[in-house]
Amino acid sequence: MPLAEIHHPRLFVLVVGLAPALACIPEPVAMDTDAPNSSSTSSSDGTSSTGGVTEAPTSTTEPDATTDAPTSSTGGPICGDGVLDDSELCDDGNSDDGDACSADCSAAHCLVPVTHPTIQAGVDDPACTVVSVTSGTYHEAVVIARDVEVVGLPLAKLDGESELRPFEIAAGTKVALRRMVITYGLAERGAGILSHGELELEETTLASNRAQGLEPCGGGVWSDGVVILHNSFVQSNNSFDGFGKGPVRGGGICMEGGRLELLENSLVNDNLARGAGEGPYVVEGGGIAATGTTIVITAGSAVSDNVARVEDAIFGSRAVGGAIHQTGGSLTITDAEIGVNTALISKGGAPGVEMLAEGGALALTDVALDVASAQFDGNKALDSAGGLPVARGGALALRGDTEAVLRATKLFSNQTESFLLAPEVEQAAARGGAIYVAAEPGESLTLRLEDSALSDNRASSLATPPVEVRGAGGGIYATTLGGSVAVTLLRSTLASNEASAGFYEDIAPDSVAIGEGGGVALVGDAPGAVTLAVVNATLGFNETGLGGAIAARAVAGSEVALALRSATLAFNKADEGDGLWLDVTGAPIDVTLRHTALVANGTSDCGPAAATLQTLGHNAFGTLDCGFADPAMTDVFTDDPGLGQLVSEDGIGGVLPLEPTSPLRNAGDPAGCTDVDDAPLLTDQRGEDRHAEGVCDIGAYEFLP
Repeated sequence: MPLAEIHHPRLFVLVVGLAPALACIPEPVAMDTDAPNSSSTSSSDGTSSTGGVTEAPTSTTEPDATTDAPTSSTGGPICGDGVLDDSELCDDGNSDDGDACSADCSAAHCLVPVTHPTIQAGVDDPACTVVSVTSGTYHEAVVIARDVEVVGLPLAKLDGESELRPFEIAAGTKVALRRMVITYGLAERGAGILSHGELELEETTLASNRAQGLEPCGGGVWSDGVVILHNSFVQSNNSFDGFGKGPVRGGGICMEGGRLELLENSLVNDNLARGAGEGPYVVEGGGIAATGTTIVITAGSAVSDNVARVEDAIFGSRAVGGAIHQTGGSLTITDAEIGVNTALISKGGAPGVEMLAEGGALALTDVALDVASAQFDGNKALDSAGGLPVARGGALALRGDTEAVLRATKLFSNQTESFLLAPEVEQAAARGGAIYVAAEPGESLTLRLEDSALSDNRASSLATPPVEVRGAGGGIYATTLGGSVAVTLLRSTLASNEASAGFYEDIAPDSVAIGEGGGVALVGDAPGAVTLAVVNATLGFNETGLGGAIAARAVAGSEVALALRSATLAFNKADEGDGLWLDVTGAPIDVTLRHTALVANGTSDCGPAAATLQTLGHNAFGTLDCGFADPAMTDVFTDDPGLGQLVSEDGIGGVLPLEPTSPLRNAGDPAGCTDVDDAPLLTDQRGEDRHAEGVCDIGAYEFLP
């Protein structure tokens, strides 16, 4: 049963609101390279920066709709309407005095092109702390080497005409660009803006800029300083390499150190990082690529519809971080949406060559991640290459020494999928429909979900036989590759997630299809440790082949542990082990339960028979194939646990309420429920009093009389 999906309307509103403005921007005009007022400077990366001429404002330019401009019943010239008439020296769209144009439109100050012929001339004039730019299209490569503000009047656009970079900002400067449109820039780094200083963008749009070269980075912006966006758009930019010689990074924004902030409904949308051809390619960050950066995304901002894509590569390639790829630093996301981003490997591939699509939304290594009141929806990691296609982490892929906390956050309808019809596929794998976490030797990774929900996520692998296909961890795939991984689910819900594997045709005799861990797959792939703690949490209606709620397996030398405290695992479905599947053929798996309901999961709540559970008392069980290391007299066995339907009482996750006659009611320890550290649990998953009737109930839900 899926949780209610509440799609964020903000993205649609922002894109629709931007479209009319872009549609009204004047078309580029031919650049006059012989203009007497053009200026030439040298940029820091050795490229030429040549000033250009301005397309003068015309009478067809509309005033800013938000300006309180005067009106006239005579139809004559109106000062302050944003239209430059023959009788006016200037018109900045308002009737204020003391700004770029006087109240009577007879005097101008630092107004391009009235007082200064080009934007470059304005920013070079030390008398101008604010350079205003009248409506029109400008063709310049502007280099800013001092503190200054550049303010565009309605529909002021700086157009690189796919030949030059519109803005470059020197180190040690503080620059603000307000109400500007920056478009069609071209450079290897920072095609729209290259900044070494502190850059503030307010109500500014960067669109259709292109980073291209051997190591392209930042179709819209490249910076090693500070970049702060207020109600600004980085949209439809791209970073492209057709040579396969270096990494392709940051279709929208590329950061090397420094700080990036997306504030006040800012949007990084529809950007593309792309490698096409034989490869090999490393494509990182369809929206944002960052190294050692502090990133803050908040106040209704969104990173959406971005793509990191590799196509037609025959050598081993990677497409990682559809929205954001980050190594080192920190990432804070609050009251924001990360949606409909994609990491994609399209076609190509070769026998024995791994092709990796990872982190449909976020691909993070050695990053401190803090997420609160956010939404991840519709993100995908997709791989349709031949050879060895691998897709991991539909929404999040976390690696290395990473600490991640998600609070009051929803992850729904994310997907990881490997698929191909061609017979050259040898093995295909899809892991972590919503989240993939892994740690190499010497690394320690922690993931903690609090008051959060994962629903309707999917990990699926499809191919043409004969081949081995695996789909694992419909919600979460957690694995040790030699390091330490610890996952905690606290007051959270995993519902209606699915892991599947199959074939487009009839299964050949030597074909293998394995789906495991509809909710969570816990895997020891190498000597190391991976643990999962489920406290005051619900796993329901998840589905797969092995382990409807949770599947765990281990190789020799690995340590895999599962701790369930006041958890409810019910109504999950699998071919084997509808609740739990514990594959102990490689190594033992440590499973402890207390005050946990493992009930109403298909035909078997736990399997196979070789697996054992360590009960710490006051649990509820249905039908078990696995055994007990040490049975407890206080456990309850029932075919009718008295659970209601999945309901959401807080708008985030869902719970399975107890009916008044449920045998789980008041069946807990009179001393109280406890967490994995034996600390008291005073409330249930919803925050309700655990001692409302004196004795806590079994499971995540406390019945209230």
